Amino acid sequence: MIDFILSEFEKITFKACEKYASSLGEQTKNVQLVLGLNDETEVIYSLCRNYNPEKKVSFMEILGVRIDFKGYSMIVPPFIQKTLLRYAEEHSAKPKDVCVMIIPKDDKKTTMWLYVNSQPKSQIEMENLFSE
Repeated sequence: MIDFILSEFEKITFKACEKYASSLGEQTKNVQLVLGLNDETEVIYSLCRNYNPEKKVSFMEILGVRIDFKGYSMIVPPFIQKTLLRYAEEHSAKPKDVCVMIIPKDDKKTTMWLYVNSQPKSQIEMENLFSE
C-alpha cells in the first residue's frame, strides 16, 4: 500500500505544480509545493513561484478533486504530519519551522528538500516522508 501511495503522491504533487504553473504562464520547474505545519501542528500546503510562497492550498486542491473517492486526504496528511514532527525533533526545531519543499523536475519526477528555519538541510527521499 505504501508503495502505491508513494508513486501516486509523486504524480499528484507534480501535477499540482504543473497545473499552478500553467495558470501563471510559467514553466513547471519554476513552481514548488511546500508541506509544513501550523501552530496547531496541522499540515499546511503552499504553492511557490521561484521559491517564494504565493498561495496556500488545501490537500483537496493538490489532489485536484472536490470529493476524494480514493481516500488520500485521510491517509496522506497524517504521514506528512508525523514525518515533519520527527524532523522537528531531530533538528531541535519548533514544528512550524520545519517544512519539506517538493520541486518538480523535467522528467515528471520530483525532488524533496527538508528546510529548517528557512534553511535547506538535506535532500530527502519520498520514502522518508511516508516512513512509520
